[in-house]
Order: sequence, then C-alpha cells, then structure tokens
Amino acid sequence: MILSIDEEIDTKLKEIEKLKQMKDNLILQQQSEEHIIDTAHRKLFEKDHKEQVITKLHK
Repeated sequence: MILSIDEEIDTKLKEIEKLKQMKDNLILQQQSEEHIIDTAHRKLFEKDHKEQVITKLHK
C-alpha cells in the first residue's frame, strides 16, 4: 500500500515538473514573439519617421 502511494506521488511529481517545463517554454516563446513584434513596430515607426522627414525636406 505505502509503496503504491510513493509511486503515485513520484508520478505526480514528474507530471508537475513536466508541466513546469512546459510553462517555462511557453513563457519563453511568448517573450520571443513579443520581442519580434516590438522590433517590427520599432522598425515600422522608424520607417514612417524617416518618410516624414524626407517629405518635410522636399517641401
């Protein structure tokens, strides 16, 4: 009886560790995607800003 309880606890602990790893991986993936989006927004802003400066210079 005690042995089966210990095995069940070990199994559950392994499941918890696996879920923690999945959570960590998802957080890293989300941070990476947010970084990509931020970079794209920044580049778009820089492009728009350069176009506005060029337009003003040509007036």
